[in-house]
Amino acid sequence: MSTGLSKLWHWKGDLVLKKILVLTFLIINFSLFSQNITDFLPSNAGYFLIVRNSVDYFDYLKKNTNLFYVYLEKDGLGLEDYFISLLSAAGYSSGDTLDERKIKKAINGEFLLAGKEFDLELEDIITFDPIYILEKFKSETKDIFLVWKSEEPEELLNIIASLLESSIFKQDGDLIGELRSNSGEVYFHVGNGFLILGDTRSAVEAPMRAYHGEIGRMIDSEEEAKEFVKASENYWITGYFDSDRFKIGLGLEYAFSTKRTTLFINPEGHTLAATMIQENIFLDESEKSRILGYMTSKDEALSEKYFGN
Repeated sequence: MSTGLSKLWHWKGDLVLKKILVLTFLIINFSLFSQNITDFLPSNAGYFLIVRNSVDYFDYLKKNTNLFYVYLEKDGLGLEDYFISLLSAAGYSSGDTLDERKIKKAINGEFLLAGKEFDLELEDIITFDPIYILEKFKSETKDIFLVWKSEEPEELLNIIASLLESSIFKQDGDLIGELRSNSGEVYFHVGNGFLILGDTRSAVEAPMRAYHGEIGRMIDSEEEAKEFVKASENYWITGYFDSDRFKIGLGLEYAFSTKRTTLFINPEGHTLAATMIQENIFLDESEKSRILGYMTSKDEALSEKYFGN
């Protein structure tokens, strides 16, 4: 009788253990799935840009706009093929051959660019290239970081290292490693479903600490930023810039200060539309009238027909 009870107890114990393991697995995966990229934003961030699912959006633009078709399709400039050949020339390998599906799977996640201050031209945002940004990391020390969500973060790190012509260096037990090259270093941390890169070690530490709740988050401390994130969920590229800490070159000379700037970029039919809303504080009315007049003439010029979309 005691033997039967013992077997029953072991069976029930195994069942309970299996349920606990399954529950733990579901919690971990749910946490990864529900992970919001803005959870990485520390409260002292001066700006952030969010880019979502670029591979999917490029596929849409390639099919629906003349300009992106010319740039991306094989019978045009074929930049997709060029990107793959660039990886091959840089020595990147995902196995015996370059697996394009694996590469797309690694890079097709949303990513967040944030920091305290940064200089960027408007055309650099519209043609947003994270590799270009990372090249700037090598020469900048402004605590800028990039969080890139990915199903294959290790693979993504290898891709970026190849494109930056860098070697991966990480000491055992250290959470932060380096991408080293002759032109400079980029710091990184590989997490569960994401990759963080920064121009300094502290730039990588800040989003890690915000994500784990060790420091305050921008979305929790600024109501405007929180509302912006909610409103921007269905856009490809969105940006939120506090004050003048993110400088966007527009080819203008102006004498006013900026309170806040928001940016929305999304495909609309057969075009790619970019809308920037800026709250400015002018020193006098004449300066305000001058800028508004320039914008009117710029709008008339943009209404002319150009090649592509």
